[in-house]
Amino acid sequence: MVGIVILNFNNSCATKKCLESIIEYESSDKYKICLVDNSTDTVDRARTMENVDDLRRKEPLADIHVILLKKNEGYAKGNNRGTEYFENDMDVSQILILNNDIILTMPILERLSNYLYEHQDCAVVSPLLYNKEGEIDITCARRRKDLYSFLVRTPLIRKLSWIHKRNKSEYILERKPIEDFNKPMEIDLPSGSCMLFEKEFFRKIGYFDPHTFLYFEEDIIWSKLQKTGKMVIMLPHLSCIHIGASSISKQPSKAMERHYFFSMLYYLKEYSGFRGFWPWGIRFIVKLFYKI
Repeated sequence: MVGIVILNFNNSCATKKCLESIIEYESSDKYKICLVDNSTDTVDRARTMENVDDLRRKEPLADIHVILLKKNEGYAKGNNRGTEYFENDMDVSQILILNNDIILTMPILERLSNYLYEHQDCAVVSPLLYNKEGEIDITCARRRKDLYSFLVRTPLIRKLSWIHKRNKSEYILERKPIEDFNKPMEIDLPSGSCMLFEKEFFRKIGYFDPHTFLYFEEDIIWSKLQKTGKMVIMLPHLSCIHIGASSISKQPSKAMERHYFFSMLYYLKEYSGFRGFWPWGIRFIVKLFYKI
């Protein structure tokens, strides 16, 4: 079975639609769900529990467990809580990290699961994502960031759109459109909104690094994978809809800037692999621009 971990933050409406789409398209004997509620809005949290209770009554075979956190622990810690819930569940052999703003439009679990099981050189498998307008979400297939990518992401330079627009190299599908939707595509970074791991392998690499609150989680996973020699694969013939930024939009932009800034610094220090002057130099530039 697949253990599905869904994180909710003050968005019970999106979470309800996500859960309903899973129940509609997937067989209940293929999955268990752990919903981790990071909400700070008590009214929204109560509404989430009401929605889950309604689904349990309508679909009694759907296994939905809810973890209510006392505070917002962020993406990494929140998803780790859900993953840890499945640690000792012998029925669950794989973990699907699923954002609450994902809507399934076809059955994907079994085929994602089978591909991961049959390809031992694959560490993470993900589907193709579309946005709510029906266009391909190019963030679902990326290359790892290079030095230029980090520089143009500093808070000041990001305001200079003519520089920032040049930073397109990491989006694989922008440079290389999908020619054969039936052919698996090797990528570096999947979208953190929908990705499947073998449970035991995910445990061995330490799950998500708890030192980031939001952002750079996929980059850190890629860095961890470099020591294992395993790949990240996207299956374009499997897809779902990513409504996009439904939870992030609930927080002030300055808070998002701060989370992005600290996650970037942490990644550069601990995982970037840049040698010599570069880790220190880029961190210095990022800090300087952020203070400005």
